Amino acid sequence: MHGGIPADRGALPARARAGLAWALRLALFALAAGAALHALWPRGSAAQEAASFVCPMHPAVHSSAPGRCPVCNMTLVPAAAAGEAARGEAAPIARDDLVAVRALRFPLPTRAPAWIDADGSVVALFYLDEIAGLGAGTPAAFQPALSPIATAPPAAVPLALEKGSLRAWDEALRELRFRFVGDKGGRSGETGWVSISGPPRPVLALDEDLVFVGDGGRYVLVPARDGRSLERRRIQVGRVVNGRAVIVSGLREGEEVVRRRAFFLDADRRERAELAAGGPAR
Repeated sequence: MHGGIPADRGALPARARAGLAWALRLALFALAAGAALHALWPRGSAAQEAASFVCPMHPAVHSSAPGRCPVCNMTLVPAAAAGEAARGEAAPIARDDLVAVRALRFPLPTRAPAWIDADGSVVALFYLDEIAGLGAGTPAAFQPALSPIATAPPAAVPLALEKGSLRAWDEALRELRFRFVGDKGGRSGETGWVSISGPPRPVLALDEDLVFVGDGGRYVLVPARDGRSLERRRIQVGRVVNGRAVIVSGLREGEEVVRRRAFFLDADRRERAELAAGGPAR
């Protein structure tokens, strides 16, 4: 000691030396762990090669194993298609992302809500697919609605389809007029049902959630001719039975439409089209 000042000013207290040693140990451990991770994790192009599957709609989604895109649920395609997507080309659409339009038979009677008009005719609203094959004179029956005080359902009254009575009600429904047969009739304003007998006919059907409404009509998404991009197909639909929409026109049996996350794919398709045109996505 000289003048109260330690002779060795570079010396550290024991507690400080212990803390410094502990910090050095932590630093050395971190360096070792980083080196191990660096050796195990692929670098640069090796990492890209490991990601050998990509989403056809979202090229930024990569995977080293087959699977589905977490954004749109489409099947991931091989990395060869990813290179095409990086050049602005869409990857091929996977076959299991499509579903074919099938012919089905719905075991349901042709039965439509109806009412008796002021002129004594019976007006009924039928779906487009229900009126196929109907012509003037087609036999039918009017079943009045059950009264709250009735003890038994009223008897059905025979009808015949009036010639030239078809009128549009909305996009999917058509208004038909029937006349009572013979001296039978009903009260003006009375409501009920009109039934047309006959065996169920085969119809084309598609899951209801694959049909979209926009631009003044209904449409589905189908693969374009290049097998890589999607396009809209305008269709007409009729009834919806057990979650399936009856296709009246626009699709043929066996044609394929996009089934996996079609709503999000349609949004992506519109966004890509707007960006390609130089406009903002809406």
